[in-house]
Amino acid sequence: MNDFRKYGEDSCKLVLVHGGPGAPGGMAPVAKVLSSRTGVLEPFQTKNSVAGQIEELKSQITNHADVPVTLLGWSWGAWLALFVAAEYPDLVSKLIMVSSGPLEAEYAKCILGRRLEKLTHDESEEAKSILEMLYSDEIVENRDSVLSRFGQLMTKADFYCEEPHENEVIETDSDIHKNVWEQAADMRKLGELLECISKLKCPLTVIHGKNDSHPFEGLKNPLDNSGRNYNMVILDKCGHYPWYEKYARDEFFSILLDEI
Repeated sequence: MNDFRKYGEDSCKLVLVHGGPGAPGGMAPVAKVLSSRTGVLEPFQTKNSVAGQIEELKSQITNHADVPVTLLGWSWGAWLALFVAAEYPDLVSKLIMVSSGPLEAEYAKCILGRRLEKLTHDESEEAKSILEMLYSDEIVENRDSVLSRFGQLMTKADFYCEEPHENEVIETDSDIHKNVWEQAADMRKLGELLECISKLKCPLTVIHGKNDSHPFEGLKNPLDNSGRNYNMVILDKCGHYPWYEKYARDEFFSILLDEI
């Protein structure tokens, strides 16, 4: 499998970074729509560390896109895009963070509870059991399949009003997910995400669902306190996947087409 896909006929001025970590392919629906406006690069992150993914994404942009690019990251990909934009400012003309996790750890404490509230009792218990397994040191058979099931449960919990759709994720990699996410969470605790915000040279746009399990206050309040200029759009009746949301999808794509 190649570590990227391209959409559209023009040179790639837009790069979409998937979430997970360890779940490539999920940005395909967004790439297909936005390719009507510009060439789009959808890279797949394969490295097993935050530093490795930063360098991998930098290389993919340099080798396969027309720099400087608009860099759009979703969920975990919003953080990764932030890291790259801060570290390599000459490569990025604009940063768009969609459905990002909170920039400070205190705002993340409510996320799991919000998700579990949206599941049935049995689903909630299953999710807690899987989470405990994935972050333990015990050997778990079919770990990637277990992670995929956890992703299905969290996806269900993360919607406000889901439009029917196919799963675009190509595969899930539990080792990448565990290793990268643990490192990234530590970086957040140490304030490294806010340090990256202070280093940004390019314009910043934040797009977030009002009903996302990840609270928008976890972005707005730290950004306001940083004194940085930014543009934030809160989508009403919208969860973590704006392009699959019945009431927010059209507004989401309208905003992105204006931004790029």
